[in-house]
Amino acid sequence: MNRYLLFFILSCWGKPTLSQHLCSVKHAYSFYTVNMPGMIPIDDKGNPLPVAPSVERTIYLECSGIRMPVIDSILFDNVLMKTNVSRVSGTTIIFGKRVENGQDFGITCRKGYTLWKVAVYPANPDHTVNQDCRNIVIKTRNAGRSCRLNLNREIQLMGLPRY
Repeated sequence: MNRYLLFFILSCWGKPTLSQHLCSVKHAYSFYTVNMPGMIPIDDKGNPLPVAPSVERTIYLECSGIRMPVIDSILFDNVLMKTNVSRVSGTTIIFGKRVENGQDFGITCRKGYTLWKVAVYPANPDHTVNQDCRNIVIKTRNAGRSCRLNLNREIQLMGLPRY
């Protein structure tokens, strides 16, 4: 009986360490910029036509190791997005200036980690995503296992001036 009890206690202690799987994505940062077109189109009568702002979204992933993350899907408010992944050289990067106060915003990647830039745009151009999205789901795969990362905020950065 004591043997069974000892086996049960040891198996319960070791089980959580065996059940954990390693996700390569450790941190994610989501940014967006809002740009208005410089020239307003007009109709035949000279009346201005309504123009929608251009929203550009970028996600930066901090991953362990140097292997590129395999992204299954990224959802912004349940809208599927297409991605384009590229590696960021260097360990410190300034993303841009915050809209609220104009201060530079950036991060320093930890030793042993790699920073990846993910350009994000809607898979279907008819579906739009609101500015300042609050529900971002990133699904990745590492060694055949799926990982899910939820973000609950996006940071707005200043867009480039357009004339």
